[in-house]
Amino acid sequence: MSSSKEKLSSPSPHGHHHSHGYNSRSVEVDLASFCIFNSTLGPKEGEESKKILLYFPSDVIMDAQIRHVGLLEAVTKFVSSFSDKNCGSMQTSQQLHVTYQPEEDFWMAMTFNLIHAAEQAEYRAEENDRLKNEQVPEEIYHAALRRSYAMYSLLNGTFSIDGMELGINRFKAQLHGFFSDYFQRTSTGYANLMQHFAALTYLPMDRKNFFGVQSFMNMLTLRFREVKHVLLQYAGLIIWSDIDLSEAVTASHYITKFLHPDVSENEMQAIHSSSHPHQTAGVRLGRYYDGPADHFAATKNSSSASSRAYLRTGGDPNSVHMTRYRLLIYGTAGALITLFLEDSEAHETDYLTRLETFLEPSLGSLALSLADQYTRFRNPQWSQDSSHVKYLYINEATLAQKQTLVDKTQVVQVDFLKALIGIYEDVKSHNDFVEIYEKVFRDCWIYGKRTFDRSLYAIVTQRNIDLVLAEEELRKVYLKEFPDSHEAMT
Repeated sequence: MSSSKEKLSSPSPHGHHHSHGYNSRSVEVDLASFCIFNSTLGPKEGEESKKILLYFPSDVIMDAQIRHVGLLEAVTKFVSSFSDKNCGSMQTSQQLHVTYQPEEDFWMAMTFNLIHAAEQAEYRAEENDRLKNEQVPEEIYHAALRRSYAMYSLLNGTFSIDGMELGINRFKAQLHGFFSDYFQRTSTGYANLMQHFAALTYLPMDRKNFFGVQSFMNMLTLRFREVKHVLLQYAGLIIWSDIDLSEAVTASHYITKFLHPDVSENEMQAIHSSSHPHQTAGVRLGRYYDGPADHFAATKNSSSASSRAYLRTGGDPNSVHMTRYRLLIYGTAGALITLFLEDSEAHETDYLTRLETFLEPSLGSLALSLADQYTRFRNPQWSQDSSHVKYLYINEATLAQKQTLVDKTQVVQVDFLKALIGIYEDVKSHNDFVEIYEKVFRDCWIYGKRTFDRSLYAIVTQRNIDLVLAEEELRKVYLKEFPDSHEAMT
């Protein structure tokens, strides 16, 4: 049992990820290449280079790129003959190829070199052969590809419509600018594994705060009819969202992890430094935050606080048609509000000033009313710190999650989470009800349960415990942590 905190890596031959197995024998996963291609753009012999829209590392000679993309095309055709899913993979003793088709004719792919740990040489030859064939959980890398495309489409639109309309050269430049920056800022490996469960963490609200939020939203949309969609967060937790849930996951991740990951904490320190936060000398709690123009550099430029973002038309997550909006992000008193406005050049200085005049006092007042509830949320009476049970609970109808798998420093217990992936995939394949226990490592039980749209995944690490005692530990945690959901999960 071990922990790992993975550094951010870029898609180059020098970016490494360490994949820890269920024992001490590990496989080093080296991200060798990342590419995006469209086979319809170069269907004839001699035109193969035209199908390659992006290839990292970019210093690889074109002939080598063409051969590699040709191999990936063969992988996609081979996998599609067995499955209609838009994700595929092929693993050999030395490489792992992972592909994802986000749109018709467009493919994204990662290739990893599998480097087995030196200590394996101490084992018998047949043992080494078995280890070389051990499957690396490609679901993690499928999730990484899906996340990267979701972030790209949020800020740039689709490949097939918004991208191709730019012209092929500008489209390639946009892809290069976005993904080179994106992979410098994020990780594709196990330290990012919690995003495999793509869900949202909501701040629980009492009746008073719930109606306060409703009142604020009504006033906002009545006074500023250009506002079409809103995402409201407090200290990184979801308060309100009227966009598609999967897009809310991407937008929330962008804002809290990439745009200003420490903004809420800094603002809240200012809040708690005075009993009258809005009167704190020298502290201006409310301000606009720069949008995507300063992040994931592409072909955009913006001198104002607003930039553009894209949402699926009609809220359909499978649609390739996206609506473009002006994106405004404003923060005050620990709250961040993301506004999707109708796309117009009119939203400049006068409009921003009028909007801020409304937001600073009203949003600030709302945020302060949520402060006590946030404190209770962060410091529950019963803490999991001393428990042998770590869990992840997901309500799939709302994508709401509650979890104790990742600690406050975001250090992921890699071996545990890797083992949990297998249970997650098994549970997800059942539509109604399933319950699975599996013993892994020496003193660890992995648990997964699904009842309709509610799922619970847990790890029990208590020593010398059998199945009956593990089940009793889980029951105690569930009754304490999810009293309102108990009947729905039984």
